[in-house]
Amino acid sequence: RAAASRRHADAWPEIERQVVGFGQLLQPLGAKFIVLIDHTKQVPVLGGTFPLPIEVVPFGWGSTAREIEALTKSHVVLRERNGSPFKTEAGNVIVDVHVGRIDHPKDLEIALNQIPGIVETGLFVDRTDLLIVGTPHGTETHIAKRA
Repeated sequence: RAAASRRHADAWPEIERQVVGFGQLLQPLGAKFIVLIDHTKQVPVLGGTFPLPIEVVPFGWGSTAREIEALTKSHVVLRERNGSPFKTEAGNVIVDVHVGRIDHPKDLEIALNQIPGIVETGLFVDRTDLLIVGTPHGTETHIAKRA
């Protein structure tokens, strides 16, 4: 069995249904992106329902957050757990961007990735290969449709 690394992910707009909210990304060594979520994370439009998580390096995270706020015209909050900044496996921090409707996720991801200190945006546009959704009645699988 291939080893898998897990990462938190929030948005997968290239799948036939748009999804946002905490899920898990499984990335086997074969370079396929597999996303696992529950049905409560499915929304018709990205943004507004759940904050967009962005992984940033801890040094200078405040400056990075201010640049994100300026770009998105949104409120950015440092994610905490038990009163301390939440740390990723890589030792970075997560900021939650309370952004409204995201009409152009690819453009937003490109613009965000230009900001120094951003490691990953949580949008993962055009990278998901398979979405697995847990529902009260079992699972649904959705294979990405690429142009």
